[in-house]
Amino acid sequence: QSISSEDSMAKISELKAQLEEAQNGRASFEKNALSTFERKMSLMQLNKDLTIDNLRKELAISKEKQSEKEIEQLSRLQAVEREYREYKQQSEMEIKQNNSKIFA
Repeated sequence: QSISSEDSMAKISELKAQLEEAQNGRASFEKNALSTFERKMSLMQLNKDLTIDNLRKELAISKEKQSEKEIEQLSRLQAVEREYREYKQQSEMEIKQNNSKIFA
């Protein structure tokens, strides 16, 4: 029975060692998986931040271009309105001159 008891104790020690090795392996795997996950999350956050920065820059450029176009269009509109007033004034003067010749 002492041999059997020694075998049992050896088997128990072996199983304890295997259990400890398995727990250490699992802990290492979890630590590695967590580290990998955290790195990926960090990279995704960095990518998100870069994308947001680029979009903000593009938006600012678009707004600036839009503002320039609006100023240009307003300038053209004002020029056309001036030209229209000048033609209208000139036409009215010509009509008055023609009327004065007709009724004179």
